[in-house]
Amino acid sequence: MRGTHVVLCLAVLLAATGCTSATNRSIRASYAGYNQTIAYNQNQQMLLNLVRLRYRELPLFLKVGALSSSFNFEMNASAGIGRSFAETDTWNLGAGSSFSSRPTITYTPIEGNTFVKQLLAEVDQSTFVLLFRSGWPMSALCHIMVERIGESYNTASEPTYEAFVEAVEALDEARDSN
Repeated sequence: MRGTHVVLCLAVLLAATGCTSATNRSIRASYAGYNQTIAYNQNQQMLLNLVRLRYRELPLFLKVGALSSSFNFEMNASAGIGRSFAETDTWNLGAGSSFSSRPTITYTPIEGNTFVKQLLAEVDQSTFVLLFRSGWPMSALCHIMVERIGESYNTASEPTYEAFVEAVEALDEARDSN
């Protein structure tokens, strides 16, 4: 009987030691997942707002205001000794654990001066070149981000729109020929 107590105490001690290690690994793994989720949401927001701007609609920008997460780790153990009618001893041991994470991400709309400055800021040439070098087609960048090339406007209702399209096609051809 004394050996059973020692085994049970060792099992509880080992499980408790593993809890800290498992919790720390879970927090590190969750951090990377939260980062990926926020980055994905920001990319989707940017695409949606580029389309809104293309059709002269008002964009809405949200930024992450706060990220909090609660972690819950529960552990249980059981032991039992019994005697049957045939006068044989029965022993049972049990252990279990569970872990859960409850993240909360708070988004805050960008408003006021910050919104106006971000909305009206011109995309500088280095950003345009960075997007182009990262694989964006020249035609897509021009149709989304360029209002005019010379006297040709990027508006289908403008008489100079065809000249804009031709200029963008020439840029695509220049890129294809290096």
